[in-house]
Order: sequence, then C-alpha cells, then structure tokens
Amino acid sequence: MINYVIHAKECKDKRNNKHYHSVNIHKNDTHAMIGTSFIEGGGTGSCDFLYSAIKRMKKQKWLSENISLRDVILQTHSIVEHDCKIKDVKQWGETA
Repeated sequence: MINYVIHAKECKDKRNNKHYHSVNIHKNDTHAMIGTSFIEGGGTGSCDFLYSAIKRMKKQKWLSENISLRDVILQTHSIVEHDCKIKDVKQWGETA
C-alpha cells in the first residue's frame, strides 16, 4: 500500500560539479506535507533523495527509527525530476 509520495527535484551546479536535491513528501492518509531543505548530494542514479526523505519522515515521527529501507520503498511512490534549475530546487523544499 502506498502511504507516502516522495517528489524530489535534483540539479547540478556546473561550476563546482556538485549535485543538489530537495524533497517534498506527501502523507496520503492525512494529506500532510513536509519538505527538506536544499541538500548537497544526488545525481542521476543516486538514492540520496530517498535517504533525505527517510531522515525527514523519521524526524516528523511518520516512520519508526528502526524501519528497513525495503519497508520504506514498499510504502512509497517516488517522483524524481532531474536537471532542474538550481533556483527551482532551492524553492522546492520550502513549499511544503
């Protein structure tokens, strides 16, 4: 059963060759939404956005501290937008 929708945006700063992401997480049963700030890490094929989302959901007490990665993946649907503008990624986590 899908309990959460994780929507991530990722970008690459070509000047310093670093990747960044931010994440919005929607909790389906209560329609609550939380987000992460602009975080370094990620890139095509990376799961950094997922680890950021899990950390944020645990902080919000949406997930137990000892939940397995497999269980999180089974409860979530992830949407990842690659190659976004840095400005859009910075604003994305703040919209939740």
